[in-house]
Amino acid sequence: MMLVSCSKSSSDGPTNDSMLRAGKWKTTAYTVRYSEGGVDKVIDLMIKRDTCRTDDYIIFDSSYSGNQANGTLMCGSELSNAPFEWSLKDNQKTLIFNNAQYTLGVAPIVGVNGLEYVEAKITKLSSKSLTITYDYEIDSVQVTTPTDPPVPYTIAHAHFYFTQVFTNSK
Repeated sequence: MMLVSCSKSSSDGPTNDSMLRAGKWKTTAYTVRYSEGGVDKVIDLMIKRDTCRTDDYIIFDSSYSGNQANGTLMCGSELSNAPFEWSLKDNQKTLIFNNAQYTLGVAPIVGVNGLEYVEAKITKLSSKSLTITYDYEIDSVQVTTPTDPPVPYTIAHAHFYFTQVFTNSK
């Protein structure tokens, strides 16, 4: 009798863990989708993003801590570095951010600015690109339209679905 087993070897390619660590990940697309009165709405969060934040990037290090760092452009009150913790679960298909207030969260949505804990599904990961999706529920929120001038309005109970795309600039 002969027993044969199959298993993935490390030669099958890099793991999600190693690909994340091998990059400087810059946000290149960022949207949030929600429903208001039964009508789906989408906000492109890159439209009103401060120019000084467009070259910021995040780094995932080997001790499961991370850092959002400034590029060459810097906002007046912006921190030069914002540390966070990260981990992977669900066979490296879920990326967990802890203390990532500066990395995740959005300015047009009051109360969602800086999400402290996020479990994001990795929907795409290669050596050049990372796409994550995550959601957030809140009972009452004020949303500001990305218009000039911005127009604030309130939504009672909302469920937000975020999609964030990063490009590896290393």
